[in-house]
Amino acid sequence: MIRVSNIKVTLAERGEVRSAVLKKLGIANSAVSHLHIYKEAIDARRKDNIHFVYTVDVGVPDELKLL
Repeated sequence: MIRVSNIKVTLAERGEVRSAVLKKLGIANSAVSHLHIYKEAIDARRKDNIHFVYTVDVGVPDELKLL
């Protein structure tokens, strides 16, 4: 399991957490065995740029190769 933090997703893209994680790790969807949202927060410091910030646990078969 790999913990990926600081995944930023806009309000409109809230359902796109999985694709944001895949993009940040640079892996295909088929390489992920499971994905669990560990933490979800809302960053509303700037009123014109409100977004969600996630910390996600990702299970991949070959973690050492990815790291």
